[in-house]
Amino acid sequence: MPMLVMLEERNGYYAAGRTLRASDLVDSLGQENNPEWKTVAFDEKGDMTVPNGSLGFRWGDKGKWNLEQRDGKTGEEMSYV
Repeated sequence: MPMLVMLEERNGYYAAGRTLRASDLVDSLGQENNPEWKTVAFDEKGDMTVPNGSLGFRWGDKGKWNLEQRDGKTGEEMSYV
């Protein structure tokens, strides 16, 4: 599943850094529980979403920490690009 990453400037070029987290965004993409541990991806519509099962779900609601192609907030099935 392709997760978004932060870009870091290195010697005049940009390189991939750490993964983008829901907590890096103003509204945490609606994730109230552990947004600092939930990764972000683009869905097929080009919207940013938090895939169900990313690391932050491990300590959240019971049974929601298997990585699936579903939106972590709505549970809607997604296709990530």
